[in-house]
Amino acid sequence: MNFFPQILRREKPSAIQKVDLADSDFGRSLIIVIFTLYAFFFARNNDIVGGWLLVVLASISFLNPSWAPFRSGFILGAAAFALIFGYAFLTTILDLWGLGNMELALASAWKFLLCIPIVSTFATGSLVKSKLFPPIVFASCISLAVLLILQNNGFDLKRILSIHKIPVIDFPWNQKFHSFWLLFLFWLAASQVRKNGLRSKIMTGMLFIYCFAGVMSSYSESVKLAFVAALILFFISIKRPKLAFQACIFSLVAMVLLFPIFWQLFPFSKWTWLAERHWDRIVLFEISSNAISQKWFLGYGFGSTLSLQIAEFIPHTSSYGGNFDELANENNGMFRGSHPHNLIALIWLDFGMIGIFVLTCSILKFYRLVLPIMNGSLISSCIIGLLASAIVIFFFSFSIWQTDVILTYAMFFACLVYLVSLGLRQLGEKGQQLEN
Repeated sequence: MNFFPQILRREKPSAIQKVDLADSDFGRSLIIVIFTLYAFFFARNNDIVGGWLLVVLASISFLNPSWAPFRSGFILGAAAFALIFGYAFLTTILDLWGLGNMELALASAWKFLLCIPIVSTFATGSLVKSKLFPPIVFASCISLAVLLILQNNGFDLKRILSIHKIPVIDFPWNQKFHSFWLLFLFWLAASQVRKNGLRSKIMTGMLFIYCFAGVMSSYSESVKLAFVAALILFFISIKRPKLAFQACIFSLVAMVLLFPIFWQLFPFSKWTWLAERHWDRIVLFEISSNAISQKWFLGYGFGSTLSLQIAEFIPHTSSYGGNFDELANENNGMFRGSHPHNLIALIWLDFGMIGIFVLTCSILKFYRLVLPIMNGSLISSCIIGLLASAIVIFFFSFSIWQTDVILTYAMFFACLVYLVSLGLRQLGEKGQQLEN
């Protein structure tokens, strides 16, 4: 069921296919451009608007001539869908879980299905050395970074557009959304600047300077932390790629398995030395840990955080005015925003140890697949940078099945699949050269 080896065996398409507007290279480029524009100007965490975008991107994905790897990727995605949502629907039907939400499961299922062709399209992305995709990705990344810099440093572009009756979105959630996408897009763009010479160095320098300035101009501290952590691992991977990759993967596995235990051993009372603005997030993690400890094996059911009452799980401490009791009065007694602001915590709460076991096995299988690529190449370092960025961002932020968040998951996996496909193709070409 692994679709990546097919990429290594795929023959180069004809010249007609290369210029065909139905070519997957054109489709991938169009998806990047449309999503980048949406992320900056229109993302509003609205299921209707995001749903229409999801339909558009999925439709573009089906204009794809590279059917062999696309079909295999689609089958793999369908298998993942059956596993995840088969269990999800089970948690909403049986009383063993208690808080499963059938309405959310149905809504999330169709979104997941539409994401499969989008990600599968990027799985075909390294069959040919493209002349269209790299400049599109580079231009999209630089453009988004410049827009962030202008918007966040006094040149209120969105207010100007609003004056001219153009319906753009400008509020903190939107800024966080496009900041996350800029960071993921940065690693994809960096992987495309892979030629030697002065021009390549100038492009790399531009990419780093503009993206660093764009990220640092954002209000989101999680995206800043993600960029710094990813850069550290990126530079380590240049000399010790396997070590950096192993550190990334096994840190993730430890975070997944030990999340509830960690916050029991190190509760909020041990984190009061942090700046006060971080306290609420730490408390949410401890609340999640306390709730997980009550139903650690099965969890509460898919979508449980939409109805889980957190009052009994709130820690009581005199270190903060109100003892955080005000959290029990927000959002009808549920999590702020109806989610724990941590993807690992969400999986624990919804699926319990069973879901965590499946996730851990998937991570380790991915590790075995990708480890041979970790050879110190630019591609391998960009994979590590992208993974590190996602681990930090999803640990401190997005963790709910809303459409724009699912789109973020899909575009992250699209970037990851493209980079892994490219790395495997390079590995296959190197193997063929050694055989010859």
